[in-house]
Amino acid sequence: RPGRVRCVALSSDATVVVAGGFDKLVTLHHVDSGCRLHHFSAEFDDFGATVLSVDLSEDASRLAIGGKTKDKRLKGFVAAYQAISGDLIGAAYHYAEVWCVRLSKDKSMIAVGGYDAKVSLYDATSLTLLQEIKYTSDRGPAFLWSLAFS
Repeated sequence: RPGRVRCVALSSDATVVVAGGFDKLVTLHHVDSGCRLHHFSAEFDDFGATVLSVDLSEDASRLAIGGKTKDKRLKGFVAAYQAISGDLIGAAYHYAEVWCVRLSKDKSMIAVGGYDAKVSLYDATSLTLLQEIKYTSDRGPAFLWSLAFS
């Protein structure tokens, strides 16, 4: 890779690993063989995109990516891909950097968290915003570094 890796995710059956990073690239590898399954750029329009979070669906068919752009107003993004082909399903810009993304078990939603102290739920196919939950803290900003579906 030409740049540093920022995030990794492992499929639930431990056969596929995905890595994303500061080089705007996402790479999927077969764990046992080390064979690269797919390698693609996560750049959108002219913004450029640092990949800060990745998540694979349980069957490793879908991939969610979140990160930051160079744009001054739309600072973050979330995107969904077909994992093996790299085909973009949909993408949405976010007003703050996206530090964590998680796909629901049924692949119907993507949960997003980050610098804006919100959990945002998106439809995983249309990338339509479904719900936002704002968090506050008595001791400063309530950034979201990690999240999970139960």
